[in-house]
Amino acid sequence: MLARILRSSRRGMRGFSGMISTADVEVRSLDNWLTQFQGYASKYFIVNGFRMEGPLVAYPNMVTYWNTGKTVEDITPESLSFLEPIASELEVLIIGTGKSTEMLSEETIAWLEERNIGFDAVPSMTACAQFNFMSEEYRRVVACILPVGEEDRT
Repeated sequence: MLARILRSSRRGMRGFSGMISTADVEVRSLDNWLTQFQGYASKYFIVNGFRMEGPLVAYPNMVTYWNTGKTVEDITPESLSFLEPIASELEVLIIGTGKSTEMLSEETIAWLEERNIGFDAVPSMTACAQFNFMSEEYRRVVACILPVGEEDRT
């Protein structure tokens, strides 16, 4: 499947030296280099003015679709494996679990702990706000966010 990445600068991910492959992805420029969540609805998010449906992965200067299901049970070590190249440099991983806080599986928690990836699993609305705040502070943050599944909030 072709993933779409919205990237705002050709400098790469600010603060990360790990390589992220852009093979099989479509790259688009953003007007604003800093990734910011501006709204959400049951099945989509508004990110830097773009409507993006489904689960997302956000970095400080790019966002991509996340190839996972739409429930917390679909958050597995396999669905998070793309983090391995940057795990040692990541300050925190914010996981948006949908409408409410859901527990990650013991297997997923163990996988994150083995790689020393600090994480916070919170409702997706909270995850968007935390990500915005941390990226504005130029923190090395990544957010993996499931759709909210409730009424529109734009």
